[in-house]
Amino acid sequence: MSLLKYENLIEGFVNEDISVDEFEHLYLTMFKNEGDTISDASFEILNKLFSDIDVYCGDESLMSADDIDEDQLRACAQISLQELKNL
Repeated sequence: MSLLKYENLIEGFVNEDISVDEFEHLYLTMFKNEGDTISDASFEILNKLFSDIDVYCGDESLMSADDIDEDQLRACAQISLQELKNL
């Protein structure tokens, strides 16, 4: 399976070429509908980012102590991108 589609999407978000809302929607849709076989190492990275997106909250008034904001999500995405490229 080519991780390029994930790398391109994550890179677009990290570089602020796409909005957090667009990234969230596209990533969750892509990951949930993944039909290709993913290696265990790739899955761990992609699933961790999925979890990070799940705890992202765009509304500060609704944030709990367990939530992360956009900047934190971007930092998580940067780490995931680097990990994918290192595979």
